[in-house]
Amino acid sequence: MAETALIVDSLTGQVLWRHTGCAPGGVRWGPDGRHLAVQGRDAVLSLWRVPADSELRRGVPPERTTRMELAAPVDRSSGDCIAWRPDGQVIATASRDRAIKLWRPKRTGGETARPISRLTRVRWGPSGRTVRVQTVEGTWLSIDPWNPQAGTGEPVSPPARDLEIAKLRKESPNRLNVVELASDGRTYAVGQSGEPLQVVRANGAPGVDLFLYPPVEWKYWCSIDFTPSGDQVVAVTQDGDGRKTLSHWDLARTTRQQQRHGPPLRRHQQPTAPSTPGTRRPSLGWVRRVNASEKHVAVVADPGIIGLYDLSDIRPICWVRTNAYLSDAAFSPSGEHLAIVGVAGFYLFAVKG
Repeated sequence: MAETALIVDSLTGQVLWRHTGCAPGGVRWGPDGRHLAVQGRDAVLSLWRVPADSELRRGVPPERTTRMELAAPVDRSSGDCIAWRPDGQVIATASRDRAIKLWRPKRTGGETARPISRLTRVRWGPSGRTVRVQTVEGTWLSIDPWNPQAGTGEPVSPPARDLEIAKLRKESPNRLNVVELASDGRTYAVGQSGEPLQVVRANGAPGVDLFLYPPVEWKYWCSIDFTPSGDQVVAVTQDGDGRKTLSHWDLARTTRQQQRHGPPLRRHQQPTAPSTPGTRRPSLGWVRRVNASEKHVAVVADPGIIGLYDLSDIRPICWVRTNAYLSDAAFSPSGEHLAIVGVAGFYLFAVKG
């Protein structure tokens, strides 16, 4: 029995589009919210580009961009048998011939690519009104964080800070070092496997100014960041057994002598261990990024996990699990919003408290 696919305005209940001849349950939204996969009773899988809500309300219908012949009808006896890969580039189907097939659709129909998937880096503009994102191909684009679907974004030059970090990393004798630059453009930190964190201050003498030690044994520096003011540092380390520690140093309250003779760390928290009874946290894979505002710390880790901490005491506030791998995070200049990017695109969170 064929079914009908409907797109309905959730506020008014108005049917904005209908498509008949669908296989039972054979409709799946793409991860970008702009494409629809529809499997028909004729063993044909169609992809539709869905216009913006305002256009749908004006009567602009979705446009079929791809038509794929399936060898056999999709098998609905075992639950969901159409699935999108999180980046929207591959569709998996399971058919009655007991085969799972992966499809890489070639979209046509004048479709414009959008910078909402497969992003690797994110940086806020000074005003907090725009963000720069880097695609997996290495191109930097400027987009509106409040409406990332509004267009393809304007190509822009890489942020000066990223160019300087790349230069420092290239000059480092060990390519596995983790390097981070403070907002002043001159103070930077270098984390080398098994060695203390080295901080070179902008107004210091030539050479390393501070040595920062984690409170526990460590093997790798996963990620480092300065607060916007540059007077505090946060970092995530990992030991040989995979245990991770989030550490925090207040550079304004430490001296060169203290740092060279031991670890004066005030607070730390291991993200993989509960802080209070009954608190459950996801198991963390590799930590991709730690980012700090003046009030909070964000930790981005595999697989698709975001942790938010209070900077004052490194207290975990919440954890969020997404459906795709993430690669970078950045607080807005005000610290009131957190931008996240990954293979599924751009995420924007409001940060309260």
